Amino acid sequence: AEPSAATAAYYRDEAALLNAQGLVADGYDALGGQQTFQGELTLGYYSPDIKRMVVIGTELTPATRVVLAHELTHALQDQHFTLDLTDAGFNQRAIVEADAMRVEDAYRATLPADEQAEADVVLMGDEGTAAAADGIPWTVLDRMYAPYALGPALVEQAFADGGNAAVDRLIISPPTEEVLANPWLAGDDGAAVDDDVTVGVEASEGDDLRPVGPLSYLTAVVMLDAWLPWTEARAALEGWEGGSIRAV
Repeated sequence: AEPSAATAAYYRDEAALLNAQGLVADGYDALGGQQTFQGELTLGYYSPDIKRMVVIGTELTPATRVVLAHELTHALQDQHFTLDLTDAGFNQRAIVEADAMRVEDAYRATLPADEQAEADVVLMGDEGTAAAADGIPWTVLDRMYAPYALGPALVEQAFADGGNAAVDRLIISPPTEEVLANPWLAGDDGAAVDDDVTVGVEASEGDDLRPVGPLSYLTAVVMLDAWLPWTEARAALEGWEGGSIRAV
């Protein structure tokens, strides 16, 4: 569907903010990137708002059944917990996605070898999928795939230690973004920095200042990762849980 004026304006602002952060080149089409991700790189999703799942495909192929196992896990989670699968609920989303991936993998393992191979062809993507991903800057893809990449280490350890009950506790009390990005910090009682560090620019008279928005730990890591070695990027943010940003 044609995006609304409000949606188009939101993604124009998003592109401008990403450019100000040094994550994308000027002129990046943030709306087009989001549409590509949802339309060509996403095989299914569950919506807590309408209590429905959407899965690409018209037949119950092995790949479709594996995706259903993932999305049905979200439906089950939603029956027991209040899910926030938006960017605002990133910490919890990383855990519930990792939990659904765990169930998806367990279901896939029950399929005959030939059906596993058939499913993998679809789930792993093809040249068309790779071409679509190439049109999205890696810094943006990092943020899009972050919930699927950062949660598994914590969920796998929790499940090994205490089964589903331990994973449930993670869903109820998700870790900070710093712990998600650095899972070896789990259980560390060190005090986090509470100060709201603000990153911005010196504005000139007549500048169009955008509203103050959140600057999450994850966004800051991606920003620094684009310019600094891995260890330096994380060391600079040690103990910091986020702040705010304002761009012109």
